[in-house]
Amino acid sequence: MNELGHFFRQYSRTDRGVFETRQGNSRYVSYAELIESALEISALWDRLKLRNRFIAVLWMEQSIECMRSMMAVVLAGGIPVPMHSFSSFADIVRITNETEAEMVVLPKDKFLAARRSAIHAIDIDRAYVIECETGKLLRTPPTDVTTFGIKRKYTPPQETAVIFMSSGSTGTPKGIMLSDRNVLSNVESIQSYVDLQRDDQVLLFKSLGYCSSITGEWLTALFAGCNLQLTESFMHPFEMLRFIREHETTFMCTVPSVLMPLVKSDKWGEADFASLRRMTIVGGPMPSEGLLQLSDRLPSVELMPSYGLTEASPRVTYLPGSELRNRPDSVGIPVKDVDICIVQGGQEVPPGESGEIIVRGPNVMLGYYNRPESTAQKLDELGLHTSDIGYLDGEGFLYITGRKDNAINVGGHTIYPETTERVLLDFAGVNEAAVTGIPDDIWGEKMVAFIAFQDPSASLDELIRYVKQHLQPLFRPRAYFLIERDRMPKTAVGKLNRAALRSMAREWEDEK
Repeated sequence: MNELGHFFRQYSRTDRGVFETRQGNSRYVSYAELIESALEISALWDRLKLRNRFIAVLWMEQSIECMRSMMAVVLAGGIPVPMHSFSSFADIVRITNETEAEMVVLPKDKFLAARRSAIHAIDIDRAYVIECETGKLLRTPPTDVTTFGIKRKYTPPQETAVIFMSSGSTGTPKGIMLSDRNVLSNVESIQSYVDLQRDDQVLLFKSLGYCSSITGEWLTALFAGCNLQLTESFMHPFEMLRFIREHETTFMCTVPSVLMPLVKSDKWGEADFASLRRMTIVGGPMPSEGLLQLSDRLPSVELMPSYGLTEASPRVTYLPGSELRNRPDSVGIPVKDVDICIVQGGQEVPPGESGEIIVRGPNVMLGYYNRPESTAQKLDELGLHTSDIGYLDGEGFLYITGRKDNAINVGGHTIYPETTERVLLDFAGVNEAAVTGIPDDIWGEKMVAFIAFQDPSASLDELIRYVKQHLQPLFRPRAYFLIERDRMPKTAVGKLNRAALRSMAREWEDEK
């Protein structure tokens, strides 16, 4: 059995488990019951005679059944490919074909909806389609994949344990291959600083298609021997507040876009987070002013900004709560067993100098699925090239200043839009802000900003004055476009779509 399978068995306690809350209903399943039912389902698949290290695409709703399905794939010796619940039928088909998956596991209602759609979205010739609720066959492929011995065009490394799909924010999504060692070493590293205890209640509402959700919450809670609270994504941060209050959550991991509306609202108080003792913040930098305001309002909660990427399983650094006041702009120090360095022009640079962030450690991925050129660009003798730009201070704390792909060239100066975006987001009336560059005859490119105000009556003039007080001229937008929140271009996983933003900026500028 693979190491991840042993991990599930080793830490499956009878006195701890998963509390699931969905559509107003709640239930509880112990970890021991979960592993037992996953073993029963994996045994059902023995008769399918799937090849060793088969690949299974899983449509991961926030449910115990979908978690169990992923465990069953692992226990059966397969390689799971977790997909977000908001994935389209076309996404499932495309990834199934790209990975040459032998199995697709999805909720039965999703399968029936696809059948009714008349789009033939589940018409996959080579894969068994499995109902995640029972593990039973919904559809047998017309061609038996074992009997006819269909050969793979690409065989992933033998040590591949799971394949996560990248967000696709910089192009076509890539399959990120992680080994047992990658994932489990990161689980141990995360637990070494979040220090979960047996009586903790860990909230998981981020999509189970994210590596962060599986490694940083599910597997870490299992490893620590504490309960997991599984629920659907909250429509509004105040729903999250109610959940924490009612279910006495003690630990959670969330993203800045969930927290910033709370920072800018006076409709809640410390009592709403009375049970919470620690919160990690992932998925991008949070403006330092907002972070400090949140800390002031939650003095009993340890806030820990973090940095990572799926290619690193995913956690790379964390900022200890004791350092928040001293270094609110930092994403912290490397997690246990991980090393980072800053490289410019192929050479490591000393503290204080900016360059690309390179990661080394047991958490670094095996490579991209059937993408040798992309893998070679990302992995070399220096380590994992993150494409993120930053620097280390004299005590080894990391600061991220931007991303190579997002750079704007203004009069020969390389400007990273994230620096300006953080200042814009700090302004009290701003709900969302995005910055990009458009061609300019004099400067090469000029910086423009898209602003979504919380209140339509908010003053753009006040925002511009705020920017002048907090940013040097080179970092100030030359034009502002007001936009409704739902018009800010996003990728399928909710990240800012910068390619679409640039196109939109050029169009709006032409219309001025």
